[in-house]
Amino acid sequence: MSLYELKGFLKVEVVLTHLEKVSSFWVSIPSRLIKNKKAREAILLTEIRKRGLKAEDMPFAYQVIDEEKKGMRVYLFDKDEIEEVFSPLIKRGFNIERVCPLFSAFILLIEEEAEKDKMLIFLKGKNRFLYVFSGKEFLFQRIYEGEEEELSKNDVTVLNMVYNYCQQTLRIRPQVLLIIGRVKDLNGLNFPYRIVDYKRPEEMFLKLKGKEKELLGFSIKYPKVQKPLRLEKRFRKIAILFLLLALLTGIYGFRVWFSLSKLRESINEKKRNVIAMAGYFQGITSELQKLEGSPLLNLLRDKTKAVDTRLLLNRIGALRDIESVEVSEILISPEEGFLKIKGEIKGDSFLKRYKAYQSLKQRLISQGFLISSETWDFQKGSFEIGARYEFKGSL
Repeated sequence: MSLYELKGFLKVEVVLTHLEKVSSFWVSIPSRLIKNKKAREAILLTEIRKRGLKAEDMPFAYQVIDEEKKGMRVYLFDKDEIEEVFSPLIKRGFNIERVCPLFSAFILLIEEEAEKDKMLIFLKGKNRFLYVFSGKEFLFQRIYEGEEEELSKNDVTVLNMVYNYCQQTLRIRPQVLLIIGRVKDLNGLNFPYRIVDYKRPEEMFLKLKGKEKELLGFSIKYPKVQKPLRLEKRFRKIAILFLLLALLTGIYGFRVWFSLSKLRESINEKKRNVIAMAGYFQGITSELQKLEGSPLLNLLRDKTKAVDTRLLLNRIGALRDIESVEVSEILISPEEGFLKIKGEIKGDSFLKRYKAYQSLKQRLISQGFLISSETWDFQKGSFEIGARYEFKGSL
């Protein structure tokens, strides 16, 4: 697997990757829709499904051809190969929506060459990356290992075979072989060649500066992986925003508290006025105390205060079938109708854990509980919820 990280000289960091398994097909598009991105991608996904493939589960890239022939060249890639490329990039936090196939860079690098149909060979040590292009379209590739670091007679056989394949199968006649690397001996080659001279082969990528938008047009789309990552990234931003808001609210609250301290003397004066009215309320209090021993009042109080433990257990039983929720501890106080639940929420992503936590809270509320406190670690998934059962007693 060959990876080239283009950073420092482009406006955005881009990763180029060589992919072994590539297939392509052509899709014609009416000229009125060629510039409409949503329409293009809807047509593209339909064409993928027509070939018996799941569009959401298929990595692909495409290029728009807006010339005499109007449409898209669609490139399909192997899922395992793409996941092998994406996995280490995701682990180090790279935006995988900026990963492009290696051949896309060559399309942009040779688009100013005069010939329409051409072959290009890029040398990296003894490895040869051989590509075939017709205009701006990539049609074929072959990767092989040579015997020397320079092109020699041993390469002529391979190059002539690919040239014949182009004529017989692809129905094109390459006009030139563009070489990025060094040549020792190409006697016997059946068609012209031209050396594109660089001090080091990788220096060719410097010519992509200013072509970032065109390069990212070839970025690899893989909805199965990219959609969940986009959602998780969005939720992470929301969480950070909430933390900032909480911090700002705390600062504002401190300033308000400091300002209110100036009102303490006024409040103390009002307290003295309240104390002056205490005598009036003492009379009412003594009358209420006389009722404390009333058997009828005690019966009403006992009837409305305690909650049947069996009722609470029955209500809690409704929490067993919530997916991804593991309850580790339940504390019950029947006298007060109070419940405390501790546990953990499992899930591959923040979105799944968030949905499971919301389901748990909604299930508690639907069973007649009023949530009085909650703590949730959205990264680890651990939670603690305090709730009180809204019991309405009757005689």
